[in-house]
Amino acid sequence: MAERPEAFGAGLAAALGTLAGSPAADGGREEALPPAREAVELLRDRGDDLLPELARALQVLGTHLERSGDDEGAVEAFWEAVALHRSLALETPGGSPDAPLVSALVSALDDLGRTLARTGEHAAAIEEFDDTVKEFTEADPSAARRLAVERSAFLLRCPEPWPATGVGELVNRLDEDAERVGGPDAVTVRARQALRAYGDSAAVRTAWEEETFTPVPDWLALSRETLDLVSAWMFAPNWPRSRDFWSRNAEVLGGERAAVALDELAILHPRGAQRHALLREAVLLHGVTAAYDPLILQEQLAQWLECADWKESRVYLEEHPRLLAVQPPGDTPLAHVAMLDIGRTEGLDAAYRLVEDRAALQAYVDRALEAGDGVALMHGGGIEGQVFGDRLSSLTHAQVALVLAGATEGFEPDDLAALLHKAPEETRARLVRETVALSARLPEQRKEMGHRIVRALGGDA
Repeated sequence: MAERPEAFGAGLAAALGTLAGSPAADGGREEALPPAREAVELLRDRGDDLLPELARALQVLGTHLERSGDDEGAVEAFWEAVALHRSLALETPGGSPDAPLVSALVSALDDLGRTLARTGEHAAAIEEFDDTVKEFTEADPSAARRLAVERSAFLLRCPEPWPATGVGELVNRLDEDAERVGGPDAVTVRARQALRAYGDSAAVRTAWEEETFTPVPDWLALSRETLDLVSAWMFAPNWPRSRDFWSRNAEVLGGERAAVALDELAILHPRGAQRHALLREAVLLHGVTAAYDPLILQEQLAQWLECADWKESRVYLEEHPRLLAVQPPGDTPLAHVAMLDIGRTEGLDAAYRLVEDRAALQAYVDRALEAGDGVALMHGGGIEGQVFGDRLSSLTHAQVALVLAGATEGFEPDDLAALLHKAPEETRARLVRETVALSARLPEQRKEMGHRIVRALGGDA
């Protein structure tokens, strides 16, 4: 570290910044200021190498100065942070309006505006917003659009006459956004949030009707509580928790406002919102249990497939016996399909014995061959390949299962030849004997298919 003092300085600055912003430092204003100041000075000494870190450190310092009552010092720190974030965002224009660099600039402007407003310097804060929007208008129109919305939202927090101007600007922007190519986005959501949060809802409704000549939209009347509740339901960690959340809040989630909230959430989370809109309709139409059961079982099936080993797999099935009645999707591993099918018909002891004992599996395969049971043979082949790594037996028994079913699609016995050199001779010989014996019992039209398998295995048909 002594050979690279610049790396040590940057690392120390980062550590000091973390300390200054930690909850422990948060509780003691005097304790937080020294590391915050030192982090800024260390990063400033690094020149242009760590400007993003310096900008963040200045915001941390400004926050602690503001909390300690030093508004002048806080404004100075926030102003420098805004200047740095602005130059960094201008260096890489053309991103989305919610790009990290733009979001960092918005955060710094919000800090600066809040502190200036505390000292009654609203005009200075508005001027800083105006200058920033103007600077981005040509360089990065997408960022300028977001910054303009943030400026209008700031006006709503200012004394008269600025709030009326902010309301009018947001209403007109949202009216224009209705015709915007690409539809609503994160900036639209921010503008709507600002209007909903404004205290004078009557003024907002009047401005909407007078400026747009259209009825007030449903999203404008959404309460923060409804939106938060629907969002919490939509982002429940799993389907059982989602079901329980619905049961506790059925009146709100079943109401029309919940549908409006889902439309609002769909702007940023289209797939999740659409899925929950369909789920909501299913619950209202069929009831909670009928709507949620398929989703819960699907989720449990996915968790079962991720079990680390077969012992854990069995325990999970014992704890979730309803999975035995599930029809797994087509891409489910064959050995797992076998566990469900055999577990349902013969019990879990019989099913899991096949993945633990190779001799028991061979006996199961022999019974399937004797009975001409193609489904059971396919199960055995799946376990041979997936569990025991016996690819030649697995593919051979899959091909024989197709013969038993009279199927031609997927029947490719020549593929067996590529696996012969990887298998022991005793395995090949056993498979030849099995297939010859089975072919002798096949109907005439299927005998040739069996013979093709024998020949592919190097046997005498």
